[in-house]
Amino acid sequence: MGDRNEHPPSDAGDPSEQGASASLEALASSLVWRIGRTSDDAAITVRVGLAGAAAAFSELPRLHAASDAELREAIDAGTVRVEWVGPRSR
Repeated sequence: MGDRNEHPPSDAGDPSEQGASASLEALASSLVWRIGRTSDDAAITVRVGLAGAAAAFSELPRLHAASDAELREAIDAGTVRVEWVGPRSR
């Protein structure tokens, strides 16, 4: 017999989580990103910005390809560098 304070799992999920998920999905469809390295020995860099700022990506130094294994290693080591591209809201 289970604890009386336990609540059965809900198939519908928490409404606030559903709203957050929908908001994240809407934001994700408006983002542009590039992943790579500025040089062979540089940290993995993730550049992300709104689609309206896509032209700003071309003004930055080119990122060289990084493999999935290199990306996974950098994530596990906590060495990924994230850069926002475009104007920042105030």
